Amino acid sequence: MLVTLDIESYYDQNYTLKKLSTSEYIRDRRFEAMCVGIKIDKAKAIVYPPEEIKAALKKIDWEKATLLCHHTHFDGLILSHLFGIVPARYACTLSNSRALTPKGPRNDLNSVAERYKLGNKLQMPDFEGRHWSDLTEEERDNVADYCGVDVELCYKVYQEQLKEMPAEELDLVNITVRMFADPVLECDLPRAKKELEREIAHKKLLVSKSGVDLDTLMSNPKFAAALAKLGISPPTKVSKTTGKEAFAFAKTDEDLNILLAYPDKKVVALVKARIAVKSTIGETRAQRLIWLGSNGNKLPVYLKYCGAHTTRWSGSDGMNFQNFKRGGALRKCIKAPK
Repeated sequence: MLVTLDIESYYDQNYTLKKLSTSEYIRDRRFEAMCVGIKIDKAKAIVYPPEEIKAALKKIDWEKATLLCHHTHFDGLILSHLFGIVPARYACTLSNSRALTPKGPRNDLNSVAERYKLGNKLQMPDFEGRHWSDLTEEERDNVADYCGVDVELCYKVYQEQLKEMPAEELDLVNITVRMFADPVLECDLPRAKKELEREIAHKKLLVSKSGVDLDTLMSNPKFAAALAKLGISPPTKVSKTTGKEAFAFAKTDEDLNILLAYPDKKVVALVKARIAVKSTIGETRAQRLIWLGSNGNKLPVYLKYCGAHTTRWSGSDGMNFQNFKRGGALRKCIKAPK
């Protein structure tokens, strides 16, 4: 059984996927499913209002169902987190589109449908900052029509994609979406908090040894002046963005890294502190793991199938689980359930 589904949800100026990660948005107390469009196999899509969503979802035999959406990570996590629903299989037209046009144009539903000459989405109704109860009858109908058209287009796109996608790749899409939509990994919270504290303390120590304040380390001109004061000509490079000369102060810049072996320990301490304070990945990852694993929640692993132009997986949702340092403390914070 193929269940094509689309959930329209509440959003406002501050509560939006443009400002929050997918998991943050879904697990937020402000989340509200405005309506859901459901298409069972070839039957016409039916759109259900909030008060009918739970009953409509309950009627489906999910143990025999494949869930199809455009961005199934999103709708899939909503189903599992809020409704306790996990389908037998996941399918995703957005993921498929990345595989079929890895270096191509946009892969939003409207663009993909146009590539297959299947028609266009309706213009999205403006309901920003308004709950379902705030909408007029006409506005509710407009939102429902928009949702229903999306479901039908998603289904049609998928039928075209099935002609091109190998079965083993569809299996990989299923696995990739499931890691996020049906999470099982857990976070060792005490260990993650300890690592966050260690990371913060380490940076403070490096700043104290640098001989300058944090503001100097964060500012390119002030850091350059601090280097010059120690007799070092600040390294420069030609910016790939502007084509003009710029300071070579990135942690990947060879000329900056050479200074880590400089005979003057003051220079080494200054450069070490600069690299440390400008790199927030350790703190950010620890904070993210702590947030994701709090309140007994499982860790949703968001990987984009064919997310990179090479068709490798890429990270998303504010973190790339593929890039945790081998042997690092944060990698050890991720654990399997008992």
